[in-house]
Amino acid sequence: MESLISILLIPALLLIATAVFFIIKWLYYDLTIGQWLDLWKEKKDKKISLKMMIFLIILGIFINFILPRL
Repeated sequence: MESLISILLIPALLLIATAVFFIIKWLYYDLTIGQWLDLWKEKKDKKISLKMMIFLIILGIFINFILPRL
């Protein structure tokens, strides 16, 4: 069972990273990875959306790393 989890861990992380990227791209239409740091400075009215993205990333890490060990 642990080997199955370790095999599926990397594809699950890639899936979460892809989903987060497309959600961010959907929220901020022409966002590229190079513009990520500028987003924190320019779009101060979107703080709730950025907090939601950080929450989803932390939730994905929790689901993939901590829950399988319980």
